[in-house]
Formats: sequence, structure tokens, C-alpha cells
Amino acid sequence: MDTGHKYLVSEKHKFIFYEIQKCGTQSMIKMFEKNSDLSVVRHLVVDKNLPDVSDYYKFAFVRNPWHRLWSSYLSKFVNYNKHPTLPGIRDKNLYMNMPFEDFVSFVCKTSDNRADVHFKSQHRFIPEGCKVGFMENFSNDMKAFMNEMGIHIETIPHINNTNSDDWRSKYTDEMRDMIAERYAEDIKRFNFTFN
Repeated sequence: MDTGHKYLVSEKHKFIFYEIQKCGTQSMIKMFEKNSDLSVVRHLVVDKNLPDVSDYYKFAFVRNPWHRLWSSYLSKFVNYNKHPTLPGIRDKNLYMNMPFEDFVSFVCKTSDNRADVHFKSQHRFIPEGCKVGFMENFSNDMKAFMNEMGIHIETIPHINNTNSDDWRSKYTDEMRDMIAERYAEDIKRFNFTFN
């Protein structure tokens, strides 16, 4: 697992949620804010002030890499409104409303060591022994994790949803294959398919 990533810790309930951008992080934060009993603290993996978490319940969510990349593109280059002219991911080769095909090409040429967290391979965020849920089954997987920990949650919000059901149509065959190669390890580990 790479260092420098964020995660949420509940010392009270002894769990860690490992954040993977575009995989439910904002929904998780909202859920924890609405349920003060869960009392979580956000940390970086390299944080030196952590409690001993060796016996904590660890979980993360992953997302189909083709869908995740389309969602990242929409949120950081099309619908990004935190700056009038700059995109949500800063690089001299990236710009607002750039063609999706150019973004895919950039991502596929960028190694995980240099990649922004919004398009870094997901397996790089997940430590050994961590349970993995899927964004495609977010509510059910989240309820299952909470039940395993003995935590009752009434509703699980899904916010920051890009409503990108037609993401497959945004890829040419060549782009689909480029992403399959770029994210081969994620696809293999988590059994993702384009269809």
C-alpha cells in the first residue's frame, strides 16, 4: 500500500475506512457526520499519532475503473466549479473541458507513482487484510460492513453522484483497451469487466 493517502478512523468502534477517490468517500464522510456515535477522525497513512490499529476492522470501496475514470473526468474537468478556469486536477497538460480521449491518453501515460489520487490504481490504497466493497453495490456492502462491526445505520447516503450511467458509450474500443491495460491489476484483483 502506498503512503500519504487519507483514511477515517473510529477509535470507539475500532474501524478504519481507507479512502479511494471517486469511490464513495464523500458519502462516507456525510454518513459519519450524521451519526455522531461513529466519531471518526481523518488521517494520512503516514500520520505518526495513530493508535495501534492492528486489530481494527479495515474496509474500502472500489469502482469499475472505466466508470471511475469517467466520473473523475466529469467532476474535475467538466463540472468542477471551485475555480473559474483551472481543473480539479492540476498538471500543465490538463485543462478544463479537455476532450475525454485526451484525458484517457494522459492517464494511461502516467505511472501510479506520479498519478493523482483520482486516477491512481485502486489496489495501491488497500492494505493487506482489508475488506473490499464495490460502488456498484454500495448500500448493501456498506450495510454488511456495519453489521459485521455491530453498528446499526438507518440510511446510507450516496452523494456526489455523477449520474454517469452511459459511461460505456464515452469509450472507443481503443480507449477501452488502453484503460484495460493501465488498470490491469485492479481489473484482475476485483474482477471488473467493461460490460
